[in-house]
Amino acid sequence: MIEVKICGLKSRDMVQACIDAGADYIGLNFVLRSPRFICVEAAQPLIAQAHAAGLPVVGLWQGAGSLPLEAVLGSGIDILQAQGSDPGPVPLPVWFALGVCKREDLPTGPLPYARLLFDAKPPLKAAIEGGHGTPFDWTILSGYRPKQPWMLAGGLTRENVAQALALSGAGAVDVASGVESVRGHKDARLIRDFIREAKRASA
Repeated sequence: MIEVKICGLKSRDMVQACIDAGADYIGLNFVLRSPRFICVEAAQPLIAQAHAAGLPVVGLWQGAGSLPLEAVLGSGIDILQAQGSDPGPVPLPVWFALGVCKREDLPTGPLPYARLLFDAKPPLKAAIEGGHGTPFDWTILSGYRPKQPWMLAGGLTRENVAQALALSGAGAVDVASGVESVRGHKDARLIRDFIREAKRASA
């Protein structure tokens, strides 16, 4: 069954919406310029809420422009998602996000991370590495067999997630802007619909 991560949550109501809809992970965004930014103090009640429901929490960090790595690691998250910047040795599993647009962008050998995320390359001179809501050519992943688990991100919505899964062969998906009715603010109905469509496509 497909795993679904809902990223960029900022409220208890939306964490509960993810729990109720059957998300496999929630993501909190510690990148300062992101419309989904959350500080550690605001994040900790959401982390506790997710943990009480047995839901792992992924913390997004991209080096410069994010909260200090030590603060992110100490927030209570379970997994660090590094976007564009390698964190070095840390005491948590690391997921590493890579921007891709063609087959040649995909790694040909194993990388030292627990999981890879494939996202669209950011626009030129973008202030942040990811979260731009832009899809890429999912067919470049067809038949791709990396040495570690991977997750598909970038421009996914309830309308296109089934097609994205069919074309890419992904076993997991990550969504942020695709479940927002207003930029930076999640919509419980869109969360529910996205998870339903992703799970249905993999059934």
